[in-house]
Amino acid sequence: MPEENSQTLVLGIDVGGTRIKAAVCNSAGSIVRSMEIDTRAQEGFERVMGRVISVARDLIAKTRSAQAEVKALGVGVPGRIDPRAGICFFSPNLPTWEDVQVLEPLREELGLPVWMENDANCAGLAELRFGAAKDAQSMVMFTLGTGVGGAVAMNDRLLTGPRNVIGEIGHTVVDPDGPLCGCGAHGCLEAFCGAHGISDRAAQRLQRGEKSIILDLVDGETRNITPHVVVRAAAQGDAVATAVLEETGMYLGIAIVNATVFVDPDVVVIGGRVALAGPVLFDAIRRTVRARCRIAPFDVERIVPAELGADAGAVGAAALALDGLATL
Repeated sequence: MPEENSQTLVLGIDVGGTRIKAAVCNSAGSIVRSMEIDTRAQEGFERVMGRVISVARDLIAKTRSAQAEVKALGVGVPGRIDPRAGICFFSPNLPTWEDVQVLEPLREELGLPVWMENDANCAGLAELRFGAAKDAQSMVMFTLGTGVGGAVAMNDRLLTGPRNVIGEIGHTVVDPDGPLCGCGAHGCLEAFCGAHGISDRAAQRLQRGEKSIILDLVDGETRNITPHVVVRAAAQGDAVATAVLEETGMYLGIAIVNATVFVDPDVVVIGGRVALAGPVLFDAIRRTVRARCRIAPFDVERIVPAELGADAGAVGAAALALDGLATL
């Protein structure tokens, strides 16, 4: 590779429901510099966009001071978007992001070419180019975070569709009588496997009197339960935490069975912090897929953890910028 000051450097920003993650990357997808701050979604669209712009300016300035230039920006946004018009129509995890213009303020404030895509598509693009699916032609990815995102690739290209909803796997219904999802429907995968779904199911078990070290980890306050706490407890052999993660794997397995029929992927990638649960989650996923995938059995060893971890969204947004630069 050439020296840093002669590389093509781009900035990728992943706007999550909880955290904003930003990374300056080179053309090989390697992170040169990064930053992460709280989203503070409850403060509203204008405040969150101000924080995105501030992070971008800071990283661009620090990169420039190292005698290198950021050439473009890619941004990943959760929810239903129009990437060409730069509009976010609706975001279950950013409640005030409704019919808002995202690209124009970024272009005006930063003076760079900017491209936008759904955040889960960005994570999928990162894994397709640089991670767990880099040797595959077709892929389905599930991203487990505040919500449940997804990405679909065929012939080494992301598929998004004319209304940009291909890959919204988190909003496939896995139980029509299930809990209310942030999108307004009942029984979506996200309602079970998103952060609130996992935390709520753990809290419900504790409220029924099941014994668990989870209570010790949250100082007796069930409202402080997070998926990370559940994963920690399961790692210590806790029965309640293990049961919740096995349920999560079962629901993910159902969604994967449906995805294999529609996409016939070479690989299924599971990303997000919950994927760090390891065998307790993946064993449940694979058991479910093995039992339910009948019409064309799917090799469950092709259900794999993402390789880029928490960086996938930002690295994928940077890959989006690299692709955009290639078209100029």
